[in-house]
Amino acid sequence: MCQCESCKNFYKNIKFVSDDIRSFIEQFGIDINKPIEQQSIIADKTKKIVENTVYYAVIGEAIALNNSNIPIGQSIVQIIPKEISPNTDISQPYFVFSVSDIWLPWTVDYNIDDVYG
Repeated sequence: MCQCESCKNFYKNIKFVSDDIRSFIEQFGIDINKPIEQQSIIADKTKKIVENTVYYAVIGEAIALNNSNIPIGQSIVQIIPKEISPNTDISQPYFVFSVSDIWLPWTVDYNIDDVYG
């Protein structure tokens, strides 16, 4: 697991994700705390919250079409085409989905202005 400031904040605060998102991810047998990748590039510094996009790999084949958006609360789930998905080192068949628009509080001991300049 990455130890950058953004990832540390994600791992510390993923417990605050909505129950809808948690249920969606856990139905695949995935530990929500262990994405294959996490990105956080947008922050609302006045509210001290950051937007996260999280990627999870699932063994099997996706029934939904690639690039289909599945709204869950304020978040969007999308099946990612394999040619642009993060490297998983998983044998076929598998698919990757992203969950975007997950807003979490900024609570780590790093200045949010320094991380999201």
